[in-house]
Amino acid sequence: MRRRRDLITEAEMNELSGFITDTLGDVFAGRGLAFDDPIMKIKIDRYDEEYLHITIVFDGDERKYDTDGSLKMKRRVRDKFYDMGFEGVPSISVQLKSEREELLKEGPWWMRMK
Repeated sequence: MRRRRDLITEAEMNELSGFITDTLGDVFAGRGLAFDDPIMKIKIDRYDEEYLHITIVFDGDERKYDTDGSLKMKRRVRDKFYDMGFEGVPSISVQLKSEREELLKEGPWWMRMK
């Protein structure tokens, strides 16, 4: 990914967000899944390198969010990321909306530890 001084711009984030939304709609069409806007954050790995983390939040039958569709979506996002001039591969995680809402109510993980 670009170095810290060249962070992804807001316009690039919006472009990528729109692309992800369109791709999810295309790849998972007709499966009864509803997707929230993707959550995108710049994170730093253990080697002090930046990377983009994308969280996909959806509502519906989790069995319909299958491996084949997930891989198609990830390949398209990776290709778009490269086309936009970025190096590396964005990290993508997926959460059910109900699980995300429950976690947000409970607070950060360190507050849930006993």
